[in-house]
Amino acid sequence: MIVDRLYEWIMIQRRKEIAVSMKEITYKALCINLQFKEGAESKLTPRVFLFLSRKHLSVRTKTRSSQVLDADMILAKAAELDF
Repeated sequence: MIVDRLYEWIMIQRRKEIAVSMKEITYKALCINLQFKEGAESKLTPRVFLFLSRKHLSVRTKTRSSQVLDADMILAKAAELDF
């Protein structure tokens, strides 16, 4: 099921200490199933918020410019986005 796969992906990212944004979660949901919510990001975003709430998750991202991400995290993030 898409919800289970998305949750598993988020937890893997967290174990790797990689921050995941809402846009990335939305993109990953579409990668898992292109037909999900007709592929429309605008329809998918509210569903992602509901999913996060149900799973008791929050989006973990850098919130201040003074917060520095670990160099390994930055490299891992860049490698992941290159697919």
